[in-house]
Amino acid sequence: MTEAAHRTDAAGAHLLVDGSRSAALLDWADGRGMSAATALLAGGLARAVEEGRDEFVTGFLAVPQVATGAALDWLLWLWADAPSSMRARLTREEDVLAAEEVMAMHRHVRDGGRFAAAEWRAARRRFASAISSDASTQVVEAIAASMWDLSETPGAIADVAQSWINGMAMIDAIVASGWTVDDHQRFEETWAAFGIAHARQNRREPDEDDAAFAARQQRYMSENPIGLSESDFARNSAWSDERQRRMQHRAAELRAGLLTLVER
Repeated sequence: MTEAAHRTDAAGAHLLVDGSRSAALLDWADGRGMSAATALLAGGLARAVEEGRDEFVTGFLAVPQVATGAALDWLLWLWADAPSSMRARLTREEDVLAAEEVMAMHRHVRDGGRFAAAEWRAARRRFASAISSDASTQVVEAIAASMWDLSETPGAIADVAQSWINGMAMIDAIVASGWTVDDHQRFEETWAAFGIAHARQNRREPDEDDAAFAARQQRYMSENPIGLSESDFARNSAWSDERQRRMQHRAAELRAGLLTLVER
C-alpha cells in the first residue's frame, strides 16, 4: 500500500468511527467511488458497539472497490437472508405481504429504477395501514426507517441498522431475562416517575442545613417508597447485561453481512 493510500484509509477509519463529520465522510466515500448510503451504513455499524469495531473497519477498508448498491443489497439481505431476518419475525401472512411491497420498491431502485418522493410517502401510508397491530414493533420500525429515496436521504439506511440492533437486543433480552414487555415497561415507568419526583425533593430549601436536608430526604423516602422490589432491580440488571450481549451479537451479524456484500 502506498503512503497516500495508507493516509486515505486512516482518514476513512477515523471518519467511520467518529460520526460527527458526515460531510467529510461523504467526501471521502465519493473519492473511493462509494455511495453515501453505504458509507453511512458502515459508519453506523462501526459505532454500534465497541467490540469488534476495529476488525470491521479494517475489513471494510480492505475492499478495493465497494460494490455498487451495497447498501440496498444489505437491506434486502436483512429482510430475508440474515441469520435473524426481519421476515422471520413476522408471523402473519398479511404483514409479510405488506413488507414485501416495500422490499419490491427497494429491489426496483437497486436495479436502476427510481420513485418520486410522493411515491415513497404514499408507500409509507400504505404500509402503515396494511401492517397489523400485533406485528413485531422492531420489524415495523426498521422497515419504516428504510422507506426513503436513499440517493436523497442516504442516512436512512444507517437508521435501519441502529433501529434493528437496539430494538431486537431490547426485546430479546426481555424474553431471555424472564420478563414480559409489560413487566419491563412497568419497571421503566415506575423508576422514571420516582426519579422525577425525587429530583423535586432533592433541592435544598432556604437556610436548610445538612442535618435537616438529610432528615427530610429520609422522611420522603419512607413516605414514598419506590414501588419496585429487589427482585425487580435484579431482573433489570440481568436484562441490561443480556441486552448489551445481544447488541454485540446483532452488530457482529450485521457487520458480517455488509462485508460479504460489499465484496461482490
